[in-house]
Amino acid sequence: MRRELFPPGDELCGFLDRIKEVPDDDAPRLVLADYLEEHGHPERGELVRRQCEAARLAAAGQDAWQAERRVRDLLTDSAERWLAPWAKWLGFERRRFVRGLVDLSLPVADLCRIEAVVPDHARSAAWVERLTAAEVEDPAAAAALLRTTVAGKVVALKVTGYRATAETIRDIVREVAASPVLGQLRELELTFREFTAGAAAALAGSRTLARLAHLTLEYAAVDDAAAEILADPRCLPSLTSVRVNGWRLSPEAVGRLRARFSDARV
Repeated sequence: MRRELFPPGDELCGFLDRIKEVPDDDAPRLVLADYLEEHGHPERGELVRRQCEAARLAAAGQDAWQAERRVRDLLTDSAERWLAPWAKWLGFERRRFVRGLVDLSLPVADLCRIEAVVPDHARSAAWVERLTAAEVEDPAAAAALLRTTVAGKVVALKVTGYRATAETIRDIVREVAASPVLGQLRELELTFREFTAGAAAALAGSRTLARLAHLTLEYAAVDDAAAEILADPRCLPSLTSVRVNGWRLSPEAVGRLRARFSDARV
């Protein structure tokens, strides 16, 4: 029996939720591929399977060209249909799938509009695994982002706000760190002009980012005081890797980060 992709029913939502519980594991994704192929969506199932294959081959240093070519063909033919709830707001550069699920990239204002006008968006958002929220320039925009359904569905979140000041960056980070909807988050990237001790302290005090494993601050200039906070093992205890823009860091601060994170990229 054919099952609709949008909005996904309870059974399909269950498969998507299980994938997000173990996002690095291909097994639940391949179960999803089987389910899609058996319920009227063979091309969508093949996309999941082929993207997992391509990622696995690339990680092993093997040639993934054939799998990647098939992925391109599938997306050329069907991406518009598979992104139906969001297609009106998405340009070509924002149409990404990662191992079968959706990587959505939109200004926060558009995310809020989608929330308001797309029928059954709360269920369709289950397809979104990764989200880039652009134009988050103040705490009000951050709060609006965190009220959207999709923010509570993703395991990877990137927040960008190139015009935000040091004070507003701190307050934006406070909003993110305190949000109860981000308890499932594994990856967080904050793309601001700087990342100071105030912002780092806000992250360190989070009681909701309990599963956060990867933090990226490659655009923001991190200072020594912020690095000192991040290097403390009590700061986000589940954190296993960081990537930071270290041009302002002293050698001592870099050393402290690398003492905690052996693979820190500074």
